[in-house]
Amino acid sequence: MEEGIRELYAWVRGNDIADLSVAPQFNNQAMIREFAQSAAAQQSTLRVLQTLAETA
Repeated sequence: MEEGIRELYAWVRGNDIADLSVAPQFNNQAMIREFAQSAAAQQSTLRVLQTLAETA
């Protein structure tokens, strides 16, 4: 856990992001939206993700 905290701290310090909620890695809606627009989503049986992304 300590190593993970150090990695996250280093990532935050190395990137100029004031609000982590806009970083897709830390925002579930953004990740779902990004996946729903990918080629993998078109082949996925999880069509609900696409619907969720469209309504988010």
